[in-house]
Amino acid sequence: MEPNFFIIGAPKSGTTNMSYYLMQHPQVFMPENLEPYYFARLDVPQNYKREIISDEKKYLNLFKNAKNCKVVGESSPVYLYCPHSALEIKNRFPNSKIIISLRNPIEIAYSEYFSLKFMGFDQNRSFDELLDSSEEQLTRNEFH
Repeated sequence: MEPNFFIIGAPKSGTTNMSYYLMQHPQVFMPENLEPYYFARLDVPQNYKREIISDEKKYLNLFKNAKNCKVVGESSPVYLYCPHSALEIKNRFPNSKIIISLRNPIEIAYSEYFSLKFMGFDQNRSFDELLDSSEEQLTRNEFH
């Protein structure tokens, strides 16, 4: 079987939870590697290439256990930010559906802040201090 749906979206917008909920249904198949990033291979920076399945045969092999499932998909949220992804998906799997999960950007930033604090990063700075430092960093770098 080949994938017939794709979950993409913003960070911290529920894509992982959506995948797990869908996987509970007996007619839905998603691979254990939830985020293969196959359709991001043309767009991501070189330092992320090691995380991407870039070989089509290896990518399709992720779905070999789908057998009799009616719905087969994958979840690579990063496709939302990759200019080539949507067209590649359309060309390769023209009948597939794309599910996009979005969230308020302020809520994403706040959620990311608490995730970082939970993991032990920036324990001494407030959310506002981190936003201020991020703004300064963005204006110093090529990301503006």
